Amino acid sequence: MISGRIRTGLQRIGHCGVGFASAVLMLVPLPAMAERIDLDAGWSFWLAKDAPADPAWLKADPFGAESVAVPHSWPLSRGAGAEGVGWYARTLVVPEAIVGKHLELHFDAVFYAARVWVNGTLVGSHEGGHTAFDLDVSKVLKPGANRIVVSADDRPGFTTIPGYAMRLAGSGNVWYDWWHSGGITRDVSLRIDEGGLIRRQRIRQVLRADSATVTSGVAIENVDAKTHTYGLTTIAIDPDGREVARASRSVTVAESSAATPDAVLTITKPQLWQIGAGKLYRIVAELRDERG
Repeated sequence: MISGRIRTGLQRIGHCGVGFASAVLMLVPLPAMAERIDLDAGWSFWLAKDAPADPAWLKADPFGAESVAVPHSWPLSRGAGAEGVGWYARTLVVPEAIVGKHLELHFDAVFYAARVWVNGTLVGSHEGGHTAFDLDVSKVLKPGANRIVVSADDRPGFTTIPGYAMRLAGSGNVWYDWWHSGGITRDVSLRIDEGGLIRRQRIRQVLRADSATVTSGVAIENVDAKTHTYGLTTIAIDPDGREVARASRSVTVAESSAATPDAVLTITKPQLWQIGAGKLYRIVAELRDERG
C-alpha cells in the first residue's frame, strides 16, 4: 500500500541543490511513490468572470459547462485577457475499502487562489499558483459518488505574483514578461494513507576537498490515532545509480503529531556538477512502521 506523501515502507526523494562556484554537488528531487487515485480526467469547466459562486454549482454543473482534463489553463484557449474565476467539478467514486483511512486531495498546482468543496462542504483553500497543496478529506468523503468542486481565481491583486505591485515607476502600468495562467494547471489525485507521512524533505550540504556531508531533514506526520515508532532510512545514490551512503535511525511520533529528524550522510570523493558535465545525486528517505 502506498501513501500520499509517502507511506510507511515507501520512498520519498528530497529537494534542493546548492551551488559552489563552478562546481556543484547536485541533489535532485523525484516524485514520491504513493497509493493514489488519479483525478486528472473527467472534469467540467466554466468561467464565471467576476460572478460570485452560485450555491447550485456545488450540486450540479451550469448549462454550457465544457468537458476538460487537467492540467488545464483557460487563457490558452480564451486569451490572456480572460481573467476571472474558473470553476471545475467532477465526480469521484470512492471504494468502500478505503473509507476510514486517511484521505487527502493533492493538487500539484492551481493558479492562483483556489477553494475546494467536497459534497458541498468547503474543505480548504490555497493561494500561490506554483506550489502544491493537500487537503484532508477523510471525514467528508463517503462510499460511492462524491462531488468535488474547485474554484481558481487568477485575477491579479497587489499581493499576487504576478500582480499590481509590479507597476512601472512613473507610468503606473503593470508589466511582467509572461502571461499568467488560470486554472488547475497541474495534476490532481486522491492520496490514501494509514499511518506515517513524510511531508517535506530539506537537504543541506557541506562540500570539502574530497568529501561531502549531506544532512537530510524530514518532516514526519503520524496521522494515526496511536503512537508509532518508525524506522527512517536515508540513502544517497550516485549519478551511476549506486548506493554510496546510508543512515538509519528510529523515530517515535505520538498520535496526530509530527517530528523533524535529521540524517547525516558522508559521500567520499563526490562527482561534482560542472558545466558540460552534469552529475546528479538522489537522496532517498524511506519510512517504515513497526510492521516493516
